[in-house]
Parts: sequence; C-alpha cells; structure tokens
Amino acid sequence: MLKYASSRLKALVGKPRLNRGKWIKMFYLYILNNPTTDTFYIGSTNNLRKRLEQHISGKTRTTRILKTYNLVYYEKYKTDSEARNREKKLKSYKSKKYLKWLIRTKNSKMDR
Repeated sequence: MLKYASSRLKALVGKPRLNRGKWIKMFYLYILNNPTTDTFYIGSTNNLRKRLEQHISGKTRTTRILKTYNLVYYEKYKTDSEARNREKKLKSYKSKKYLKWLIRTKNSKMDR
C-alpha cells in the first residue's frame, strides 16, 4: 500500500494545473524510502501517480528489490530538464544526511 508523508502530499500529487485555459504539464523529482532498511530511491517523472503505481506493482526492478514504496518527498518543476538535473544533483550526494534533512525540513513546512 502506498503511504504518503503527509495528507497534503496526497492532495497535491499528480494534479495538473490550469493556467489561462491551458493545462500545464508538471515534472516531478521524488524520493521513496524504506524505513526498515533506511534505503532511498530518487527519481523523476511527468506523471507521479502513474510512476508510483509502477513502483508499487513491481514494474521497476530497483524499487522491487529495495522495497522503497513510501513517498516521503517530491518537488515540482516546469521542465523535464530541471527535474532531471535536480535528480542528478541529489544522487551525487554521498551521504544520506542531506536527504534526511531535506525531507524533514520540507515536509515540516508543508504540514503547517
């Protein structure tokens, strides 16, 4: 079962925005977590709900093996290249400390 870091995340995930009568396609950077093994998965997509369903159903090899199904964080971007660049930057960090700090600080701001 998919778990969200907060009820606000659940309400926001995957909703396209309407701007001047046109739907705006959003791109997402997201982080999944397995709290038991303290493992993270970082990815990007243009359809977060569909991508999460793929992870949960086992269609993604890495998350099927790591069992990282809990959505703990995401960011929205206007372009695919912005989301992918952020994904590469986060993957370049060698320590999990930054990821944990990012998740803790951003999610606490969202819950206010």
